[in-house]
Amino acid sequence: MSEHSVPTAQSIDEQVLELRAEGWSFARIADQLELPRATEAQDRFLFALATSPSGVRNRIRKGELARLGQLADRIRCRPTLDEVERERLLDAVAHLADVVRRS
Repeated sequence: MSEHSVPTAQSIDEQVLELRAEGWSFARIADQLELPRATEAQDRFLFALATSPSGVRNRIRKGELARLGQLADRIRCRPTLDEVERERLLDAVAHLADVVRRS
């Protein structure tokens, strides 16, 4: 992209999908794409997922649910987390997985 071109929302959404498919966190995606917060990257991901064609959406959903499952497993195995923090993080992952399933 040239220095003078302004990325469109669609091109940003496509980049978010690509980076997420590569396993990037929403925080890292936000930093890379100069979005204000990780939640902005997450919102763009969910919008792009919901507006993708059915076959593409199913593939993206499957990959994202697998990543979220792996994240939940890593959270469960972290010995440095107290039970309250572990449950908070697992609830957040479960909520995102529910949103992805409905998209």
